[in-house]
Amino acid sequence: MATTGNRACTLDRVTAFVLPLLQQHTQHQQQLESDEPRRPFFLAISGIQGSGKSTLASALRDALAHTSHPGRPHVACVSIDDFYLKKDDLDALSRACPGNRLVSVRGPPGTHDVQLAARTMEALAESSTSWPGEASRAMPKYDKGAFGGRGDRRPSTEWDPITAPVDVVILEGWCLGFQPLSAGELETAIAEATRAHAAGPPSCRGRPGPAALQQHASEHLRSMNHALAGYSRDGGGVTAFTEKVNWDAFVHLDTDDLQNVYTWRWEQEVKLRATTGNGMAEEEVQRFIDNYMPAYYLYIDRLRRGVVPRGRQLRLVLDSHRTITEVEVI
Repeated sequence: MATTGNRACTLDRVTAFVLPLLQQHTQHQQQLESDEPRRPFFLAISGIQGSGKSTLASALRDALAHTSHPGRPHVACVSIDDFYLKKDDLDALSRACPGNRLVSVRGPPGTHDVQLAARTMEALAESSTSWPGEASRAMPKYDKGAFGGRGDRRPSTEWDPITAPVDVVILEGWCLGFQPLSAGELETAIAEATRAHAAGPPSCRGRPGPAALQQHASEHLRSMNHALAGYSRDGGGVTAFTEKVNWDAFVHLDTDDLQNVYTWRWEQEVKLRATTGNGMAEEEVQRFIDNYMPAYYLYIDRLRRGVVPRGRQLRLVLDSHRTITEVEVI
């Protein structure tokens, strides 16, 4: 489990990275002419399941709200998890794609409501100019514990209100920064996985090796890759859902062993069951994470090389105890 010391260290590292970029952004906004639109500072936090990205986002929001930074910025935290398809829509998608495990559970690209995400991010981007004074908008919320861990979007009456103007937007999610492969790159990856699997594949638990792809039909992998293209503003860039968002800073919580995904995700489920009384059994968590592994195998290496302008991406590598073992500014 993550210790308080580990969380504090991670927060300190991220805060030290973000604050100078936020200061540059603020200075630029202050130099704009009165008729030029202002925009929030957009920060992405990407991290494997259980790495602590949601906890980090909340802690960073609180830290920024109490910083000496001018104006004490108003920070909105958003999770890509809150954009999952509603249960009925996910069930319909699963029925329409029989045998495709990548859309049988929430999580992999293709199981998010891209239009809802785009509307939400666009509203946040325009909060300084288009919202009436002191107006608020409701941010979607998803209940992961509903229907025995199947999950469902909460009624709009239970969504969290956000008041304008918003100075900083933090979007966190497990697949932020994943970029679709070209058709040729995808076919090469599938072919290499097939050859490696025939030669004796490693377990898909641990580093997601060829077996992670071999569990899924090629057409299902192609469908996931196509869906991922719809998560970015231009069909091939970084997840933003709309052209109105450009990432001012990007934080990637990585790990030295992707086996930790299984362990950390089960820890999350234990907490969820203790809090709500609902959730998945351990075997269900394992099968659940198995459906994420192809995306790690296909997309995480490119994310590790950097997906935003140089100097704006921070990569923190965590060991099994979530202790930072490597720090890299890309």
